[in-house]
Amino acid sequence: MAESIIRHQVANLNLTEVIANRHLLRNKVRSEMLDVVKGWGMWLETVEVTDVQILSGTVFNDLQSKYRESTHLQAEQKRLQTATAIELQKLAHQMEMDEIRSKSETEQAKKQLWTELAIQKESAKVKEESLRMEMEQLERQKAVAMQEALNRAELNATRQMERMKVRRMHAEAELKRIKERIEVERNMPPATLQRKLMQATADIYSQLPLSQMQLFSSESTASLSELLPGLSHLHEEINK
Repeated sequence: MAESIIRHQVANLNLTEVIANRHLLRNKVRSEMLDVVKGWGMWLETVEVTDVQILSGTVFNDLQSKYRESTHLQAEQKRLQTATAIELQKLAHQMEMDEIRSKSETEQAKKQLWTELAIQKESAKVKEESLRMEMEQLERQKAVAMQEALNRAELNATRQMERMKVRRMHAEAELKRIKERIEVERNMPPATLQRKLMQATADIYSQLPLSQMQLFSSESTASLSELLPGLSHLHEEINK
């Protein structure tokens, strides 16, 4: 009886209402069964649909397709979410590693830069020290050159003074000799003086490139001295 009632009710419902609205099916079956058993002295409290079997495989597959597609879609969504989460984790890890690597490279670059700066500073110090030493050497060479120039100037001045002293001594000796000769000639008799003048004249002209020489004497010795002025001095210069 219950089976026939259920079949009758299921026949009046579509498959979606049977599966999705079991409470509607249950209420209709209970109402119909109460009408049958109310004269039996029985009370039907409730009717439960414990199982629904679909005997047609095609219908069952058609009914399961939506669920399978939904399940497959959920599975794909879950897989995609999982893959996305994994990719995000990989990306985050990669970004973290890149940041760590970037920091490491930055630190390494800073250390290298500081090392290069230290080397450049040391090189600059060495160049500065070398330049200072060269300047000191140039200063010493300049001082030595100035001292040598000063020494040469002092030596030249000393030599010049010595030459001037020698010239002065020669001049003083010559002056003394001239004074002595003048003193001798002053005390010499006129005849002796005239002979010396004649001899000096002959000596002078004998040293000149002349083929013939004639001397004419005047009446007095004074005129001969006037005729041959400076002959004695010329004779002395030639003898030098």
